[in-house]
Amino acid sequence: MKNRGVIAWFLANPIAAGLATLFILCAGLVSAYSIGKQYEPVQPSKLISISTHYPGASPQEVEDAILAKMEEAIRPLPGIRSFSSEARYGSGTLVLEAKDPSALQALLDEVQLRISSLSAFPQDVEKPLIEVVRNWRRVMFVQIYGDMDQATVKEVTKQIRDEIAALPGIGRAHIPWLARYEVVIEVQPLQLQKYQLSLAGIAEQVEAASGNIGAGLLRSSAGDLQIRAAVQAYSPDDFAAIALRQLPDGTVLRLGDVATIRNGFEEKGAFFGYNGQAGEAISVESIDDQNDITIAATVRQYLEQKRRQLPAEIKLDVWSDNSYYLSSRLGLLVANLLSGALLIFVFISLVLSPRSAVWVVVSLLTCIGATLALMQLPWFGRLTINMYSLFGFILVLGILVDDAIVVCESVSAEAGLSGKQDRNTVLRGTRKVAVPATFGVLTTMLAFVPLLFLHGELAQMWYTIGMVVIVALSMSILDSKCLLPSHLVRTAPPKEPGRLRRAVARGIERLREQYYLPLLCRLLQQRWTVLTGACAVLLLSAALVQAGHIRTLLWPAVPSDFIQVNIQGEVGLPNQQVHQLVQHFSARLQQLDAQLKTETGQSVVQNQLYWRQGDSGAGMFIELSKSEVRGISTAEVIQRWRALAGRPAGLKTVSMDAASSTAGPNLALTLTAADSKVLQQGAEQLRQQLALQPGVQDVYDSMQSGSEQIELQLKPLAQSLGLTVAEVARQVRAAVHGIEVQRLIKNAEETRVMVRYPAYARKEVSDLASLQIKLSNGRQVPFQLVADLQLSNGIAQIQRLNGQRAVTISAYIDPQQISPEQVMQHLQTVILPELQRNLPGLGTELSGASRETAELLHQLIWSAALVLILIYAALAIPLQSYSRPLLVLAVLPFAMTGAVLGHAVLQLDLSLLSLLGVLALCGVVVNDGLLLLDNLRQQPDAPLQQQLVQACRDRFRSCLLTSVTTILGLFPIIFETSQQAQFVIPMAVSVCFGLMLSTLVTLLLLPALVLALADIRRVFAPELAVPVEL
Repeated sequence: MKNRGVIAWFLANPIAAGLATLFILCAGLVSAYSIGKQYEPVQPSKLISISTHYPGASPQEVEDAILAKMEEAIRPLPGIRSFSSEARYGSGTLVLEAKDPSALQALLDEVQLRISSLSAFPQDVEKPLIEVVRNWRRVMFVQIYGDMDQATVKEVTKQIRDEIAALPGIGRAHIPWLARYEVVIEVQPLQLQKYQLSLAGIAEQVEAASGNIGAGLLRSSAGDLQIRAAVQAYSPDDFAAIALRQLPDGTVLRLGDVATIRNGFEEKGAFFGYNGQAGEAISVESIDDQNDITIAATVRQYLEQKRRQLPAEIKLDVWSDNSYYLSSRLGLLVANLLSGALLIFVFISLVLSPRSAVWVVVSLLTCIGATLALMQLPWFGRLTINMYSLFGFILVLGILVDDAIVVCESVSAEAGLSGKQDRNTVLRGTRKVAVPATFGVLTTMLAFVPLLFLHGELAQMWYTIGMVVIVALSMSILDSKCLLPSHLVRTAPPKEPGRLRRAVARGIERLREQYYLPLLCRLLQQRWTVLTGACAVLLLSAALVQAGHIRTLLWPAVPSDFIQVNIQGEVGLPNQQVHQLVQHFSARLQQLDAQLKTETGQSVVQNQLYWRQGDSGAGMFIELSKSEVRGISTAEVIQRWRALAGRPAGLKTVSMDAASSTAGPNLALTLTAADSKVLQQGAEQLRQQLALQPGVQDVYDSMQSGSEQIELQLKPLAQSLGLTVAEVARQVRAAVHGIEVQRLIKNAEETRVMVRYPAYARKEVSDLASLQIKLSNGRQVPFQLVADLQLSNGIAQIQRLNGQRAVTISAYIDPQQISPEQVMQHLQTVILPELQRNLPGLGTELSGASRETAELLHQLIWSAALVLILIYAALAIPLQSYSRPLLVLAVLPFAMTGAVLGHAVLQLDLSLLSLLGVLALCGVVVNDGLLLLDNLRQQPDAPLQQQLVQACRDRFRSCLLTSVTTILGLFPIIFETSQQAQFVIPMAVSVCFGLMLSTLVTLLLLPALVLALADIRRVFAPELAVPVEL
């Protein structure tokens, strides 16, 4: 045998192998410390946001005057995949999705050029803000609350925000719900009539009298002197002193004589509360490869010091800390790595030798260390430690040692024949299995390759999992063929195994010779009966899934410690009553918490956050105690909370969802139409149809009905007086919303100066009727003489998709009654076609989780076909056959059957997480089958059945070793009770149970398939037939 090649070189240079192993382990330790640790993987930016404000404008005005024009301007740009927009009261946002994230900057430049060229916006529209939407990751919320007024809360929150942002390593700290300051100038209508003033006139005079105006530069002999007028008013007293006019008696009428001036906050009708007290929240966020765990620790350390400096009435809390879950999953990985490695060590020590066991565990650690070091490199996408990369490590944990075990077993078998384990023995044993073992691992890698090329909202998740698995398996090939053989060389003769090892060896020998081989021979004699029975098992498992006895739920309900609540009141529900709805649900939750404390002895609800959203809606975010110490599931908490809350007066809809990584409606559909009436009818009919479906609950749409709106219609007299609709609407907007005079910087914040009527003078419809409208000649006439008022239902929000009005219908589906996929299938085949026949021009498009699922399934179907072709090619090369790879692939359905039965036994739903386990399982199964058939190919000439029996005898221990060690590596996860383990248990079940069945299939059914193929050849191609029977 020629001692050439990489394997022989490392065997001849054991110091190089040892140093390489040591270097990789050290690099892994350094990388484990320095690599970025985040809750979610780094997402490339691909969105551009264009936002603007149109003070006082209705959503319809924002849509027509701003959004439609911007959409037409950017529509021709070729780099846009899609665009959507949203019009709200006083503001609008247009979001563009780029086709190529790498060309985002070029697209941004083109968009800025197009938008800046628009000149047809109304006068009051603010300059659009165009920016790239950066993918910030929330690490935690810092809550400031206590017995304080609004101004104190805001200033303390801003101070703490600035101090947190200045801490080392912090991405950013921002306040999501912060109300802005205003200087409010309130003028009573009677004062305007008394002095013949108007709001617009007062606004012009204030603007003219308040400001810092540069008057040029005087270049005198003494030097350059700047000339400026510094008359900017800042305080209410400064504004009150502004002169409006001189009265006939010679006195000066000042602003303070006709107006009440005060410092206040912008009028939004908003409310915010935390555990029943006023406060503000600071969102601490990270970006790129920043370390979330380090950020969380830094902020917590700062808060400990800050609490000692603040007054007793100001309290600081941390909630929704995502670093806890990242640390927990990291702990889960380490714990299962240690427990799995220990089980593998004990088992291999008993079957092979303690020395082999040590080096197999070292090989496992080497592969993990190399993966940690390589995954940070640009070629692999600069991956970080996050929830999904940890999932990839846990997924590959059980199969990383397979390659090393195959080599160790082959070397052990060679050593048993030669009586020594020197360099040549190790070389022969390694080379004997090098090709099939390498191609076996390659098949597993090929199964994960499609994950690198999936696209969609979760593309980065699939890429992260796939890349971690592929890199780790690549390292296992290099380690098992280069480094491991050098470690297995022994200069001294192998020691006689101890009593326990001899007993284990005798047990395996007895299992093989007295039970397995006799059973195999009988099955080979009855091969066609065996194959028929196997097909029946496959059909039975498929029937169980099809009949719904084993449920399929693509996106499983991952346990969560949080509950997201969306409350929508009836149309026009006042702000105070919306607040009462929130207080009702909060009180019922506190009541439930008291009940649970009596039942279980501990409180379940940790924190409650609530806020105003939309015209008649509110949101709540509930943090529960950690699932590890909570004796009740989040789903049961929601169920009991619903029962206690009932349906209070004024409530339109309420949705409660366990806020996890898969949170949100599990069914979403977007309707589009050019005609808003068709769109509204379609949304209403679809909501009604969905509400009738079993298991469908909390059906709602994005067309939020706001409070009643007032439509202005001019009377004929208005035209004769020279008034237009635009002029009347402008004066009404000034009275109701106010006129923005200027913006000034106070307390390091931009502050608006607003001139408006007092709140009591713009509260009722009758107040508008008595409004005075100013004519072009300066005279004033009552509003009711020139215009009429008509009440109609308003819209709080208008959604547009690719230039058309759109409505998204969302619903929560109870998976205990029906799967979202079943509802979606009924929707697409029955409900939607009928809806489109009745409403021509209505378009439909999946959105949210439904769109993601449909796109993913479409991609996976094509990917599965490609993977099978690639695996077939990877098997055909080492087997040197066109037909035998098909026999190996025929084992895969049985592996899937084992996974399905495992889910049935443990009462788990089949999901995409289960599918990832099946992908990993395929590689192990193919590896065992490949080694068996490769050994068959190397058998001397003899009847085929005799060759099969000998090949099975040779590969029995190896197949048993790889299967048992893989199961041992993942088995502890199945019995984990922590919340983090629930995410990976379906994967572990797929691998463990699938491997149990597929191992039997490989050792018993695969030989029968080989003989069955020979039978077929004997019938259809006698010239190619080989002797079969013994």
